[in-house]
Amino acid sequence: MKIFVWIIGIVFLLAARAQAQEQALDPNAVPDYGIAVGSAGFVPDPFRVQAVTGGGDIDATTRKLGANCAGMITVQPDFRFSAQTPLDALRFIFVADAVTADAALIVRDAAGNFHCNNDSFGVRNPTVELLDVPAGDYNVLVSAVTSRVFGDLYVTTRRDV
Repeated sequence: MKIFVWIIGIVFLLAARAQAQEQALDPNAVPDYGIAVGSAGFVPDPFRVQAVTGGGDIDATTRKLGANCAGMITVQPDFRFSAQTPLDALRFIFVADAVTADAALIVRDAAGNFHCNNDSFGVRNPTVELLDVPAGDYNVLVSAVTSRVFGDLYVTTRRDV
């Protein structure tokens, strides 16, 4: 009887995981870590989103979002930046609080295209840089390549950051 209950539990767990894998990403959902609105010259630049936890139940690699889209994500965005005016450049940088943490960034631009980065500048901290950015919403997912990752997300228009 205990084995049967154990097997039923595993079946339900696998079914729940499969359902999470099939859920559509929801760009209109309320982001877990808020929304910032900015236009050219916004202050402070860089804008810092503190204590972000990345990761979720959905494997980004199975979603065919694009090159370097890796790790585990959630259905809803972690953060949204709403550009009120066109920008020359817009960069998203995630800095993990541990050197062993491996995160990736997935950014859905205003046109619905995905831009991803797993590692940048020789370290595990990902950066997504967009150029000639039209006004609109930019949804950010902090993906956990290793188990859940913690750190800060930065949004900047500066290319020297």
